[in-house]
Parts: sequence; C-alpha cells; structure tokens
Amino acid sequence: MIHHNPFSKSDRAWENIPLLNGVDFEWNAALVVDGGQILDCGPADEVKARHPDRTFLDGGGFLVHSGLTNGHTHLAMSPLRDVCHGHPNMIHEIFFPFESNLKGEWTEGLAYPSLVAGLKSGATLFVDHYYFSEGIARALERLGVRGAVGEMTSDLSGAFPGEVSWKRAKALIHRWPFSSRVTPVFAPHATDTTSAPLLKEVGQEASRLKLPIHMHLSQTRIEWEEAKKNGRTPVEIADEAGLLSERSLLVHLLYGNDGDWARIQSSGASIGFCPKSQLIYEKLAPIEKWIDLPVKTLLGTDCAASNDRMDLLDEARTAVFFLKDRGVADPENRVWEMLTTNASSFLGATVGRIEKGAPADLVWVLEDWFTLGMKNPLIHFFHSLTTSNVRNVMVDGKWVLWEGEVEW
Repeated sequence: MIHHNPFSKSDRAWENIPLLNGVDFEWNAALVVDGGQILDCGPADEVKARHPDRTFLDGGGFLVHSGLTNGHTHLAMSPLRDVCHGHPNMIHEIFFPFESNLKGEWTEGLAYPSLVAGLKSGATLFVDHYYFSEGIARALERLGVRGAVGEMTSDLSGAFPGEVSWKRAKALIHRWPFSSRVTPVFAPHATDTTSAPLLKEVGQEASRLKLPIHMHLSQTRIEWEEAKKNGRTPVEIADEAGLLSERSLLVHLLYGNDGDWARIQSSGASIGFCPKSQLIYEKLAPIEKWIDLPVKTLLGTDCAASNDRMDLLDEARTAVFFLKDRGVADPENRVWEMLTTNASSFLGATVGRIEKGAPADLVWVLEDWFTLGMKNPLIHFFHSLTTSNVRNVMVDGKWVLWEGEVEW
C-alpha cells in the first residue's frame, strides 16, 4: 500500500495506473504529459512502446481521472457558511443585503476558501457567477486553475439594481486581462431581477462576441409566478431575449413544463443542477424530465449557503442518489458526464477527457485501506472516494495541488 507519492514534481510519464475516463477506463495504463497537454495515454505496453526513450515511473496505488467541473458557483460567498440554511427567502433577505456592501477589493480574498476546498475535491474548472468578478478571476489565475467567470447583472433588484452591474460587466469583458484558462461569460441574474430590455441586450452582446451565458432560470416559485402573470414561463422569456443557445448554461429550473424542456433541447443549451442548494432553497429540480431528452447537464455546488465546504465529490454522490430515486438509468455515468465532458458545449472547448491532445488536467487519487478492493472504477469513484483521497492535481500540465496542499 502506498502512502506517499512515488515520483517527483518533475516527472511526466507514469505507468501501472488505473485511468478513469468514464465508462472507458484502463486498469494498467500509462500516461505521458508534455507541454501542458496529454501527449499519450492508454494500455501501458502500447504507450511505452511508442516512447522508448522515456522513463516511466510506477504510479501504482493511485487512480487517475480527469479534472472535474464545478458547474455553478458563487465562490466569494464563503462568509455565508451556515447562515442561511432553512431561511425561507434567503436570496432577497440575506444574499442581496450582504452583497450590497461588497467592495471590489474583497472578492479575491473571499473566493480562496471556496476555491481551495473545491480544488481539494478534484475540481479544476469553476463556473462562477458573482459581483466584482474580476477578483474571482484573479483568484483563479493565482491558483492556476480554470474558470468561466461572469459579472452578475440585474437592473430590477439585487445588490446593485440599475445599470451599474451591466456597465461593470461590459467594461471587464472588453479589457479582459486574464489568460486563456479563465473565460469571460455574460451572467444575467434571473428573469425576475433583470428587465426584458436588459436581457435582450445581454443576449445580443453575447452573440456578437461569441461568449457563453450563465444565468439562473426558473430558480424560485416567485420567478415562475412573476413570469406567469404575463402568460409566459421564465424559459420563454429567456428564449425571446435570445439567451438560449449551445453556449448557454441555465441553472436550477425548479419549475417548467414540457414546452420549456423542448425549447431548451432544441436550443442546445445546458442545464445546471445543484441538488443540495435546490433542496435547501425550495425543492429538487425535476431532472428526470430533461435528462433523457437528452439535455446536457452540469453539476454544481452553488454557494457556501448550500454546500458549505464546496465539496464536489459529496455533491456528486448526493446527485447519484437523487437520480436513482427519480428512476434515471445508469446514474453514475450520467453524473460523471455532468462533472466532466458536458461542460464542453457550453464553453466551446474540450474539457473532462483523458485523451491525446487534451489539456493535462488530471487528478491523482490515493487508494488507501479504506478504499482498497476496487472492482469497478466508476462505481468506486462515487461510493468510496472522499476529498481525503485527492492528493495531487494538475492543470495545464502544472501541479496546483501536491500531497494535498496548494502549490501557491
């Protein structure tokens, strides 16, 4: 049994590792990383034969899987841990008043507790939606992880009602100072906090710049009932504003009808599923209504008022159980896709795959005496592993977590 890394930070070729790539996995695989990419991977004998001049280190004792995506976060909400559980209207009565006092220089520091906790659960890509998002992006850059970052925009209510958040969003996107690891996105808050003209303007600007949209949609009964007063659903409002496309991520969808699911399917948009958050705020989304259409779904922890540790592995295990309860077939594979490849459509880039030419975003999971006895790696991932097993994490071929500690 291995209790420490059998290689150094400079090593870039390993053998004798179970390589988890969803339902496709290799028990005795080899892996070669070069220049921030996966140069080669597959059965150890074949990979080693293609690279006779390389020294392969024994990676036995670890399970290696692709970096995970946390598909919906508010990273800077770490001060709200354990504050809002059970509150009937936390968004309007706690979140917005708290956020109205935020300052731009605070959000980077506030994001680190959530980011580090997420990284220690194997997340290498964070899709974030918050105020003063430039600070969030700086935190992502400093840690060396990936992000899709949007400035929360609303003009009817919220922490900063009016044009201020929209002006801030446009100004940041047009001078985007970050690396290609951090993608700018547009982030209208929701249809009951953002006016129809502003929603339309956001849709037009996102289309013009070919950037993703990340928004809450039909996330509360209040939003649903406000839309229905005008004879529409929140999904119909978003569609009319030009917010539904393959580059859209629509989060929560607690309420909807068959027409809504059909609109989302035909648009190619993705849905964000945050089971713990949804149960704490109101109810679990009717995921069984759309997952078999199919509509791509991303799993997210939401904020520190729902998954207080931002533990993506714990959220994933919870999601598997809820899908089982809803009668969804093959729930482990469905949730694996939510954590990995499903973000590719929304981002317009390949993520969550271990294959030649893919970014070297890799998680090294230590097998210990609590987890030994692996027979099916995918089942093992969901039902045996915890954050204590996540030892090393690589993004773009660079270690960002080593022996469980952040590489600042």
